[in-house]
Amino acid sequence: MVFIGEYLKNTRIQKKITTNQVCKNLNISKYLVKQIEEDKFNKDFNNAYLTGHIRTYAKFLDLDDDEVVRKFKIQ
Repeated sequence: MVFIGEYLKNTRIQKKITTNQVCKNLNISKYLVKQIEEDKFNKDFNNAYLTGHIRTYAKFLDLDDDEVVRKFKIQ
């Protein structure tokens, strides 16, 4: 099973987008992008906050954000 973070990272790499581009366009920290891509969601993350970032990241990559969020909630 491919986790959402891995899926987002693989898509980003396939589209030749750097993490710096993601951070700049989405106005989020490199730390948060790394945590999402590595599927490292600790208890300190607010679930609604995290879900919003994942949705925005999916949209940025031209993915179906509803499907990505649905899979994230299942994992």
